[in-house]
Amino acid sequence: MKELREALVQQGIPSNLIEILNEGILAFDNVTQDVRNGFAHAVLFSAGYDDEGNYVPGFEIKDATRTRKSFRTPTELHVEAKRIEDAGNALGIFRKEYKKYIELQSTNQTAY
Repeated sequence: MKELREALVQQGIPSNLIEILNEGILAFDNVTQDVRNGFAHAVLFSAGYDDEGNYVPGFEIKDATRTRKSFRTPTELHVEAKRIEDAGNALGIFRKEYKKYIELQSTNQTAY
């Protein structure tokens, strides 16, 4: 993505589009380093039993700072999954704005 950014800068696309792309890159980099890599190397453990006696698995990762994070409920895992999804959304915003920019360029409208 950083190479894409550099290529787009060389092509002279508007700086506000570059800023949107930078935000998406930063969000993706942060979540990749902090969450996705942790999930790839996660450790499963027994978190005990719930009130009804059902076994509850646990999930532990180390984030980008090597700090351990333990998840004992689906809700805790969903929070991290949403961070991954939000990073994709940040890149989706750039994709949408870039598409508008290209459409304007193809109709010879220079204002974006």
